[in-house]
Amino acid sequence: RTLAIERSYVTLQLFEDFEKSWFIRYADIDGAMRQLRAIKTPEDLERMRRGAKITEDAFEHLLKYIKPGVSERELYAELIYFMNKAGVEPSFRPILASGENSAMPHAPITERKLEPGDLLTMDFGVKLEGQCTDFTRTVAISGLEQKLQVVYNTVKLAQEAALAAVRAEQECSEVDEAARSFIENAGYGKYFGHSTGHGVGVDIHEAPTVSKTSQDMLKENMVITIEPGIYLPKKGGVRIEDFVAVTENGTLLA
Repeated sequence: RTLAIERSYVTLQLFEDFEKSWFIRYADIDGAMRQLRAIKTPEDLERMRRGAKITEDAFEHLLKYIKPGVSERELYAELIYFMNKAGVEPSFRPILASGENSAMPHAPITERKLEPGDLLTMDFGVKLEGQCTDFTRTVAISGLEQKLQVVYNTVKLAQEAALAAVRAEQECSEVDEAARSFIENAGYGKYFGHSTGHGVGVDIHEAPTVSKTSQDMLKENMVITIEPGIYLPKKGGVRIEDFVAVTENGTLLA
């Protein structure tokens, strides 16, 4: 007589259909499912590792096409083509943001063509057998001015600091602090406006949340992203993201 539902996934239409059936009580199991899905099984991890390999291969493939004069739209088409040939689908709408567009963390795809001196941020992932991947790299087009080189190196070192802080029984807020404090000490704190990472699994955003206000604790076999960024308005932005599995003593690339 009781139907367990995940409220986040039940539409009004579906709920009305349930109301017409024999169910008379509902139990919201959103929170329970969130916690259960946060810990990956060996089978989940194996799928995610295979998905991560395809994601890395897609990045290597794109590098062959990145040059001045190529548009974001053309790179997007090449990326989707590669994924289709690999038998996977995007885990979310890819971000391919160049020049001033890269200063927007969630920039849409445009017709803008790459120019010398641009930063190009590529954020994408695949969904393989029900499990998602997430990955970001930022590259320079034909050289980069010194200020943006400093920004890139700051993000890279901040990401390494956060990765070094990841281990089972670590507070997620402490992982965020490892990256955030590095960026703040470098003078770019106000240009890092999002969390350091999030869980990944069946959905692209799952538990835990790796942010300065998070109350989540890392557990062994969780899979999270570490993705600090710096975004300079009208100038460009850098985000570097890896996708890692939490172990007792640290991380493994998923």
